[in-house]
Amino acid sequence: MIAALQVLGADYRFATSVFASGEVTDNTLRGDVYLRGGGDPTLTTDDLREFITALQQAGISHVVGNFYFDESLLAPASQIEAKQAVIASYNPGLSALSVNYNRIQLHWHQQRGAPVFSSSVYSHAKGGTVPVLAITTGMLPREFDPQVRFLHEEAEVDRWLLSPTLPRQGWIELPVKSNPGRIAAFLFQTLCHKSGIDLPPPQSGRVPENTTPLYTHWSAPLPEVAAGVLKHSNNLSAELIGQVTSRKLMGRPLPVRESATAVANWYRRTLPNGPWDGLVCANHSGLSTGTRISPRQLAAILRYGWTVSAGVVPFPELLTPPLWERIKGAPIPNVRAKSGTMNYADGLAGYLTTTSGRQFGFAILLTDFAKRLTMDETQDVRVEAGDSSSRSWMRGAKGLEQGLVASWIARY
Repeated sequence: MIAALQVLGADYRFATSVFASGEVTDNTLRGDVYLRGGGDPTLTTDDLREFITALQQAGISHVVGNFYFDESLLAPASQIEAKQAVIASYNPGLSALSVNYNRIQLHWHQQRGAPVFSSSVYSHAKGGTVPVLAITTGMLPREFDPQVRFLHEEAEVDRWLLSPTLPRQGWIELPVKSNPGRIAAFLFQTLCHKSGIDLPPPQSGRVPENTTPLYTHWSAPLPEVAAGVLKHSNNLSAELIGQVTSRKLMGRPLPVRESATAVANWYRRTLPNGPWDGLVCANHSGLSTGTRISPRQLAAILRYGWTVSAGVVPFPELLTPPLWERIKGAPIPNVRAKSGTMNYADGLAGYLTTTSGRQFGFAILLTDFAKRLTMDETQDVRVEAGDSSSRSWMRGAKGLEQGLVASWIARY
């Protein structure tokens, strides 16, 4: 987030646009419609409704032509980290055209005596849920590994196979993995149909130069978006912001790992005296055991971030207190920090004010390398990760972090 604020600027907003080519006669567009993504990590189906209004104002209710989605600004990906559980909603696919954080809700129920589940897939936003007709489901064979509750099938769009051992009814939040840009376009097509606009099925394609812009949706300013990412730890948002940042640095879309390396190299150039030996960034969100960063390196970034402007406030004010400080009556005041959590790896980094009024930056990184390596080598990514041992380790890590911060506040 610090690099993004410096490279893109505190006034940066992400743009998503709709275009049209051809002529409109008798409410019919004899041409094509284009929906172009700008890497907005906060785009929702509620925002897509603004484009429908633009089509209506242009007098378009029928399209004799094609509907294209343009995700060419960034390099798409089917997931953030291959070693994470396939069904983890925090490990979705990436696209410059991403909607509702590339998450879906899969609902299922089984009538008594029926051999299969009936299911429905929805994309949810504050303005309501929209059915995702393109994502399909099926049943796993009864003899399949019972630990695999939902099996993802690679295809042009997602298909999920449900285990017959599931409860008779329920729902789960799942990631959109295969072609999230296409799913976003399908959602827009569904919304158009509900509003009386006949839009053809989406195809991938770039916006040509001779098209007419109909409407652009602008995100909130980058500092507001960054504050949300730092508070809620949304991995997709961190990855998209990082990819847009590296696009500005390098002038072309980069795959996630190359993009993260480009931002790390920006720090090397910006802070040439920094302790950068051994720094490896596998992605922008930290959702990887391939990343290597030391507390001293993280401290150098925090020291630099202290001077960075986030519009009307300095960068540290975008950070929120840790969960344990938000509890009423908690004894630890004046801490703004960002946590990071994986099984057998945890971190807390930010700024604090001591009882004497001094201000510090701090970085705590805790890892059990052996246990995490064993998990990486043995885990079946089709199965949800985590066990009582890792949860117990995590409670100890969180307690240690809180104790360290409390001791620093009192000591200095």
